[in-house]
Amino acid sequence: MSGSSWSDLSFVSRSKERSLVFNCLDEPKTPTQVKNECKIQISRASRALKELTNRGLVECLTPREVRGRYYKKSRKGEKLAAVFKARR
Repeated sequence: MSGSSWSDLSFVSRSKERSLVFNCLDEPKTPTQVKNECKIQISRASRALKELTNRGLVECLTPREVRGRYYKKSRKGEKLAAVFKARR
């Protein structure tokens, strides 16, 4: 695993919300779906999605939409998810 991968793993693991949100994105979801599945506030789900997107671990599939945006793990995020599963 490269240095940036360790950095990304650390970034996701440092926040309970980021970790929950990252792990629940097994398929494209809206922030509301993430909120409901993770049982966290919508503001926390949205913030975690934004942070993960800025890091390149998640991508927005519908960036032009104001509401109902769909998010999924990026290729980089999928690789990191495999590391998460292997570490469990």
